[in-house]
Amino acid sequence: MDEFDSAVIASFNPTAPELRKKANEYCESVKAAPDGWKFCLEKFFGSNVLQVKFFCLVVIQETIQYKYNALSAADQNLLRQTLLRFIREVIPQSEPEGEIKNKFAQIVALLFKVEYPQSWPTFFSDITSSLSLSTSSVDMFLRVMNNIDDEIINQEMLRNTEEVARSAEIKDYIRDHAIVELASTWYSILETFKSTNPSICSSCLENIRRYTNWIDINLITRSFVPHFFAFLTREELREKASECIHELVNKGMPDPVAKLKLIDELNLTVVFNNINPQDDPDFLEGVAKIVNTTGLELLSAIKGMNVLAQQQKISGEIIVKAQQILEEMVVLTFKFMDNEDDNVSQSAYRFANGYLQSLKNTSISPKQLEFLQTFLPIIRKKMTYDSSYNFDKHDEEEQFFNDLRKDLLLLFKLITNLSPQLVSSFVLTTLQGVISNIQSIDFATVEVAVYLVYSLGETILKDLEPFLREMIVLLASSNISLYPHRSVTLIYFDTITRYIRFLPDNPEALKSILISFFDGRGIRNPFATIKSRVCYLFQRLVKAHTQSLQPFLPSIISALEPFLVFNSELSKTIAVDDQINIFDAIGTLVGTIPRQEQDKYLEALLVPMIKQMETIINGKLWNTETTDKPIFTGAMVQIISLIGTFSKGFNGQKDSGKYFEKLFEMIIPLPSLLPSHEEVRIKVLFYTHRMIECLVGNVLQYVPPLINQSLQNCSLKAFFEFVRLINQLISRFKEQMFPVMDPLLSQIIERFYKYVNEVANGSTQEDKTALNGLSEVEREIVEIQRQYYAFVSTLIGNGLSHVLRTPQNAPYIQRILKTVLEGCKETRDMSACKQCYSIVKKFAENWAGNDPQTSLPGFNQFVYEEITPVLIGEPLRPNFDLSDAGVALVITEIASAQKIIFQKCGKEFLTFLTTVYFPSIQCPPDMAQEYAYRLEQLGQKEFRAAFISFLNSVKSSQKANKPR
Repeated sequence: MDEFDSAVIASFNPTAPELRKKANEYCESVKAAPDGWKFCLEKFFGSNVLQVKFFCLVVIQETIQYKYNALSAADQNLLRQTLLRFIREVIPQSEPEGEIKNKFAQIVALLFKVEYPQSWPTFFSDITSSLSLSTSSVDMFLRVMNNIDDEIINQEMLRNTEEVARSAEIKDYIRDHAIVELASTWYSILETFKSTNPSICSSCLENIRRYTNWIDINLITRSFVPHFFAFLTREELREKASECIHELVNKGMPDPVAKLKLIDELNLTVVFNNINPQDDPDFLEGVAKIVNTTGLELLSAIKGMNVLAQQQKISGEIIVKAQQILEEMVVLTFKFMDNEDDNVSQSAYRFANGYLQSLKNTSISPKQLEFLQTFLPIIRKKMTYDSSYNFDKHDEEEQFFNDLRKDLLLLFKLITNLSPQLVSSFVLTTLQGVISNIQSIDFATVEVAVYLVYSLGETILKDLEPFLREMIVLLASSNISLYPHRSVTLIYFDTITRYIRFLPDNPEALKSILISFFDGRGIRNPFATIKSRVCYLFQRLVKAHTQSLQPFLPSIISALEPFLVFNSELSKTIAVDDQINIFDAIGTLVGTIPRQEQDKYLEALLVPMIKQMETIINGKLWNTETTDKPIFTGAMVQIISLIGTFSKGFNGQKDSGKYFEKLFEMIIPLPSLLPSHEEVRIKVLFYTHRMIECLVGNVLQYVPPLINQSLQNCSLKAFFEFVRLINQLISRFKEQMFPVMDPLLSQIIERFYKYVNEVANGSTQEDKTALNGLSEVEREIVEIQRQYYAFVSTLIGNGLSHVLRTPQNAPYIQRILKTVLEGCKETRDMSACKQCYSIVKKFAENWAGNDPQTSLPGFNQFVYEEITPVLIGEPLRPNFDLSDAGVALVITEIASAQKIIFQKCGKEFLTFLTTVYFPSIQCPPDMAQEYAYRLEQLGQKEFRAAFISFLNSVKSSQKANKPR
């Protein structure tokens, strides 16, 4: 072993880092040497050490990849002939290691890539002529062909434009000069080894599969199809054979009649009809893919042939033949859709979906109706949970089933739309069968029966209503809700909630349903997931059917009494969010009964919690708690949430507001009493949102103290909530908010600028790591800007723009306008961009023009010098993609803003455009005059279209004049 061998072996040894480092340096010096590749070429032939041979091949590989063009013609020929010598002399006499064969095959493919056909037109004859049909030689040939596909041809690999062109060039030359020879070689290999070496045959089939999609189809159909079908009976070859058949069927063919002829000749129905459904799932999955692709290709071919038939280019008999084969494929699809293995079923899904889609807007024939009838029990069976399904942990298998169920639901919906009566009868019969034998049926059968009822609601049709009424009565009166499995319980409540509107006027049935919500089946269920779901569904039920449920209010409150209080121990029984849903529902019910009946419920439900809050606040009990057990602050947060949510049922009911107002008065000081407790602060703001709707005008008296409390020690998150509250107040009370906003505006604006600076200046290098094009810091700044634009938009959109013109706020006008114009240029967030243009339009509407009562001195000049270049110039920038839907909405705002400016400024604006602005951007005078004319004469909608036409014209001109 010489120095080179020792260095290479050491470079592969991770246990001696210092030695490995020196060895790598030595090896790299060999690579870098001008004749290092020659040295390695010689070593490759002379060494028996695996690591040495592999390293030598790597050096040769990199030479071909990066240095080949720099080699002399003699050196290139040396490399080519040496590699051929290895194929001709070494391979037939030995069996190199797998790593060596793979790397060598890759190197030959790389050399082929740079030399074929110009410098090495005889590549394929050179390679195939050396085949002695020994196992080792054939194996290397097949490996080389696979690597040629990987390196050059395979369309699934990412390639640049130059590589795609090179691939097309090589394929064209192979088709014209070498493919017959290749096909002949593959045929000889299969014939020679079909009985003796399945491994070689499998590799050969892989070769054929890879090349089928771009070579002459007759080469495959004439020579290889009998082999494919014969190999389907050979366990070691059938998966590869099925892949070849699939590739053949999937081959792109522009002529639909030719595609039909191919499918007809393959006669797949006869081939696949006798396949055992209990066979190996991997094999069945491959066959199902063939059936699936054949069906889809037939649908596409029939569509094309229908066009040809309309043009009288083919006879109707051909289409009849195609429909006959299509029906055979549908029957085959049933076989695979119905398979026990979900992967097999999934493999046939796309054709099943495509076939049902093709029946839309057609008259269903008796044969097609028969197919629909056959589909339904298969769908039901495949929707049924397996006994091994893990409801506690959704791993890969569970997720696969859930996805399959969604796909099956799409088939079910398609069939429902095609034949509502058929599906309704099937579902009703299924449900009746389950109910009549429920004691002896497994949970999965019960669950899927109810799930099918639920799924009918995905396609509510008038025709289904009688069935739905019958099914909801049947479900409500059955014992299904008592079935001891959570999947059944969940689907029962979902279904009852969805269809309760179809329940006839039957108080006893409704009472029975409500009881199921409140007992151990529902809210008192031991499973937290069921309990949570039922609380949510109960809230939905009440929102949708308030009037129907009002008579049951006393019974409902009695049943829910343990959950209608605040008790720190209650969290062990019910989650906070679930209790909030219950309060939301009860508030809705109480809020809709006559006023004189409300007090007894409000007194019973709210007063105890208000007193608890009073005790905590008066005694400042939070001072006695620890950070790991925030008992009293947690209690305040939850009480505010519960009563605030309850108040949703009392929007605008001032007479009932005393209870809510009492709590409101108590909690306003909390942000200053607990300045570092963000959750308390945010809950106070939440409650204020609710009081705006509940107390209406009475809430205004609390706004000044609330503002003082809320802005002290305010975090960014709490500030956002505060600004949203101010936006709501402005939107609701408009001019009444002027006394509040005059002193407050400057504080809010300064806070926005302060937070942007803090976020930007507080960032680290890690913060700036981009995600989806924006760093964490940038995303935070974007969110601040969104809130800022929303605030400014709300202010000027509700008649309060004059707040900006008061002495203490006027200094901010220029800064606000500038930031809004910057927002107009931010095309990464088109929603905010649109809002900024809308703000510009509102400012122009309020302040532009020459009316001394409304116009702002100097604003017209600002419009001309600052706003106009943004309104017209920004959409001309490359990042304004006029075909984008979001941009289209922005363009509407921009066009509208220009119309507003013209209405306010008149001819003065048109003169500015034609004599100042358009000349400054080198716009031709005739185009400028035409633009001004259209702005003056056209309506809003027509001018928008003219504006887009102008932008497209200018952009096209810019593109044409761009230096190449």
